[in-house]
Formats: sequence, structure tokens, C-alpha cells
Amino acid sequence: EVAAGLRDLYAERHARIRDAAADADDPDTAAWLIEVLSAGIGMKESAGAAMPAAARLSAAIVAALNGLSSSGGN
Repeated sequence: EVAAGLRDLYAERHARIRDAAADADDPDTAAWLIEVLSAGIGMKESAGAAMPAAARLSAAIVAALNGLSSSGGN
């Protein structure tokens, strides 16, 4: 029952992120990447790891997403 609820929650979240990333060449992969990064950031924070400065983190995320857009789906 919990797994089904989580599956629905994650599917809903994926759809919203995919819609927000609609300009990417591969919105589903961009949404997956954002979801994985979000989950990883949450795990790091819960373990007490410091986050990089916001500007550095933003630049890295933009570069990763731009790489998806320019990779031609590879």
C-alpha cells in the first residue's frame, strides 16, 4: 500500500517536472535527472553534508541540463 502511494506520488512529481522541462530535447530524462539530484541532495543534507554555494550549484545544474539538450539524446 505504501509502495503504491509512493509510486503515484513519484509519477505525479515526474509529470510536473517533465512539464517544466518541456524545452529540453528529452524532457523525461531531464525530469529523471532533477528527481535523482533532489533525492541525492536530501540524503546528503540528512547526513549533515554541506551544500555548495547556490551560484555554484545552479551553474552545475544548468550545465548538466544544457548537456542533455545538446547531446542529441545520446
